[in-house]
Amino acid sequence: MAKVVWTEIAIDDLNNIANFHSQYSNNFASALIKKLFDKPKILKGMPELGRIVLKETTNPFVSL
Repeated sequence: MAKVVWTEIAIDDLNNIANFHSQYSNNFASALIKKLFDKPKILKGMPELGRIVLKETTNPFVSL
């Protein structure tokens, strides 16, 4: 079974998103980050969801 691994860059991005939104609403920022962290859990029930990634990708945000 595949495992979702959050990269340091992704965690930093989520922290930046939370910090930005918390300027306006701590409740909204917390709810948003919780939703973003929970989204990959859908893969447990639907592991083939998403697009096919080619091995030759040069995208730094995609890895096999």
